[in-house]
Amino acid sequence: MRVLIIFMILFSSSNLLAFEDKSFRVSEEIFNNSHLEFTAHTNDGPFGSYLSMDIQYAPVKKLWKELEDRSGLKLKNRGEAHITIVTPVEYYRVLKEKIDIREINEIAKKAKMQSMDFQIECLGKFEKVLDKKKEGTYFVVINSKEILSLRKEIEKIYLSRGGDPKKFQASNFYGHITVGFTKRDLHESDGAFKDKRSCFATITH
Repeated sequence: MRVLIIFMILFSSSNLLAFEDKSFRVSEEIFNNSHLEFTAHTNDGPFGSYLSMDIQYAPVKKLWKELEDRSGLKLKNRGEAHITIVTPVEYYRVLKEKIDIREINEIAKKAKMQSMDFQIECLGKFEKVLDKKKEGTYFVVINSKEILSLRKEIEKIYLSRGGDPKKFQASNFYGHITVGFTKRDLHESDGAFKDKRSCFATITH
């Protein structure tokens, strides 16, 4: 039994190393999202309201499948793709006292959010032990001057209405597109950092 466990650990580690050593490719279509209809998220509760830019799912789905094939992992996914621009936590805990989500949506529409450019940095990974088992989430790390500018516009309104500058900072933005995860997605509240620090593989297009 002990030999079997050691073999499984070695096999898992070597498989993961081979997986990390490779680069991935994603279709240019991932950048073409202007035709997608703006989706408003205005529900009640801590996670009901937020701002996100919808991303074409087909290129992300292909990347998810390739991740599964190379890693041997079984990854869950949401069946859609997006970049969260204002998180549910940012809105519920901070912004809603000074600016309504519907006003934020109007600002985003005026700025033509669905047509905003972004650049891909890498494929990111964050892992954490949950219930004595290592779980992981995988995502495309992005950066975007246009999205950051939109957050700065929201920040400006928030501050003009007496908002606390320490509680919402536009530059505190970790842009990413979730690809897949094992048990559940991992967030900032889990200690996840979804920026260049999480890079483990390159993505070309």
